[in-house]
Amino acid sequence: MTSYHLRVAGALLATSALVIACGFATDPVAANGGNSTSGDGGVVSGGNADAGMSHGGTSSASAWLHTSGNHILHSDGRTWHGRGANLHDTRSCDACTYEPPSVAEVERRIDELVDVWKANFIRLDLESYASSSGRMQWQTVLADPGYLADIGRIVDYIGTKPGVYVMLSIWNDPSLSSIGWPQAATNSELATLVATFASAPHVLFGVSNEPQSNSDGALDAQVWTAMNAAVAAIRAVEDEVRVPPHIVAVQGTRDWGRQLDYYLTHPITAGGGTNVAYETHVYDPEIDFPALFETAAKTLPVIIGEFGPSQGMSEADASALQQAAEQMEILAPKYVAEMQTAVEHADEVRLMAYRSHDIIRMTCIDDKLVQMQEIALKTAPRLLAFPRLKDNELVMRQHFLVLQQARDRVLELAAEVDGCTGDALDAVSMGRIKEETPETDSVSDPTRPPAPGHDIDRPGEASPYR
Repeated sequence: MTSYHLRVAGALLATSALVIACGFATDPVAANGGNSTSGDGGVVSGGNADAGMSHGGTSSASAWLHTSGNHILHSDGRTWHGRGANLHDTRSCDACTYEPPSVAEVERRIDELVDVWKANFIRLDLESYASSSGRMQWQTVLADPGYLADIGRIVDYIGTKPGVYVMLSIWNDPSLSSIGWPQAATNSELATLVATFASAPHVLFGVSNEPQSNSDGALDAQVWTAMNAAVAAIRAVEDEVRVPPHIVAVQGTRDWGRQLDYYLTHPITAGGGTNVAYETHVYDPEIDFPALFETAAKTLPVIIGEFGPSQGMSEADASALQQAAEQMEILAPKYVAEMQTAVEHADEVRLMAYRSHDIIRMTCIDDKLVQMQEIALKTAPRLLAFPRLKDNELVMRQHFLVLQQARDRVLELAAEVDGCTGDALDAVSMGRIKEETPETDSVSDPTRPPAPGHDIDRPGEASPYR
């Protein structure tokens, strides 16, 4: 996928998220594991879009996202866990700027990313240049109505994918300052994008890409002012057209968007600070994770816009980031849901056995089902405790380990329930618990005397003489 310029992004909500590696070939299975897309909202078909039109996308009111504390939530209060990849627009990281734009090619990549990789979040990188230098497509959304229309078609196409969200990110743009800050011209572009996609709840906005330099943080306050002004420009348009505030991502204040610490004491205030997420790009070793995003994510809703093996980050570091993110708020409820599904399935199988008056199968299934129900009942409180444990990672991981072991045992029992319905089940012994199963010759019993090692001949008859 790297030849298609697919770079990976993921959303980190609270202290955990499902994220996948960035900037190197990724197995679709790896990108697929543990993910489920939401079915929120209806689907509005895409098609050609004219500049200035409002694109509905996934138009149901239930599809709108909002922030609360350090989470991004669905309208019904469920935590939104975004995972996916960076996807370039028709200009494709300057690889396709010297030929006519192909929306169809971008749509093909969206199909691969969503339908095969099972992504539910796309960071769409918007790309413009100050001069043509021989390019056929290069101008901004303000100067090129055709480019804006192409973005509209792409956004609408993503809107046909249930539960998939897209962040329109000002990625490479002449309006940004020489060190990557949004400026007045950038805010004009953002205002145009917001006006175009105002009614699309599946759209998020990223106000810049990577603020550079400022390694000592001396310019943090100035970066904050630029970011706050960009958010204000977006909120002004939303207020004017009377739509809910979209999620807007502001980037780290220094080191190419890495550092979020300034926002811990100076969160964005524009629009009351509502629905603002904080984006970081991580190309660093695992030891730096707390400073880059783990600490910030305890307070702020954080998006990891890019990460992967590059610069100071190894493949092992990238895997560690993914695993650390997966082992909390995403997999825990997923495991509990899997246990509940398994218990419900076992109950349905038991009901069928009862209706058929099959005593053998009823006995077998009842034994497994009782164990499954007991495990599920005892582990449920651990999931409920997760929100209270976000500041105590050690205890949280202990709870997660118990949930993981419980889920594995319940799924094992579920497989045994299915085995109870097999044609080979022809004895009451199949329904007994393992300890009651009759011994077989294949069982090793250390108390059993060993078999004779050689044949013993019968002794001769006793002599009649003494």
